[in-house]
Amino acid sequence: LDITINPQTNAAPIANAGVDQSVEEEDNVSLSGSGTDSDGTIVSYHWDQIVGSQNIVITNFDEATASFVAPTLSNPETYSFRLTVLDDKGAGGVDGVDIVISPKTNVPPVANGGGNQTVNEGGTVTLDGSGSTDSDGTINAYLWEVVADLDSGGVVINDADKAVANFIAPSVDGRESAIVKLTVWDDDG
Repeated sequence: LDITINPQTNAAPIANAGVDQSVEEEDNVSLSGSGTDSDGTIVSYHWDQIVGSQNIVITNFDEATASFVAPTLSNPETYSFRLTVLDDKGAGGVDGVDIVISPKTNVPPVANGGGNQTVNEGGTVTLDGSGSTDSDGTINAYLWEVVADLDSGGVVINDADKAVANFIAPSVDGRESAIVKLTVWDDDG
C-alpha cells in the first residue's frame, strides 16, 4: 500500500481597498480597506501610494483603515493607493483605490452692511458689517465706500477698512441721501 500525502495549499487572502472617491484639496481622506482569508486570518495590512505628483504621508499605513490630508493642487489629479494584506501563512492579496483630488471650490462671502438709517445733520452714522459671513472660511478684509454722495458735501468714512466704520452726517439744505457700499473679501481672496 502506497500512501501519498500532499501538502495543504494555502488560499491567497483577498484585499479590498474600498471604493474610489472624489475629494477637495486639504480634505481629510479615509482609506477604508479590509481583507479576508478563507483558510486562515489576515495578519498584516499595508497601504502604499502608487500614483500622484506629490508624496502623501499616510497615517496608520499599517492598518485596515488609514488616512491622509489631500495635498493642495492647481488642477484636479488622480492619486492611486494600493492595499496589500498578508495571511497567517505568508500569502498576499492586493487591491487598489483611486482618489480624485480637486482644487477647493471657494464660496464667495456674503456682505451684510446692516439696514437703512436716518440721521440728522451732524449726527454720527455707524456702519456695521460684522454680520458679513463666509460659509467656507473667514472674512479677511472690509471696504466701505460712498457710491452715491450727498449733493451738498462729501462723506468721509472713518475706519473704512474695518467691520465697523462711521461718518458724520454733513450739513444739508434739505433731505438728502448717500448710498454706502460694503465689499468684503474672504481668506481665499
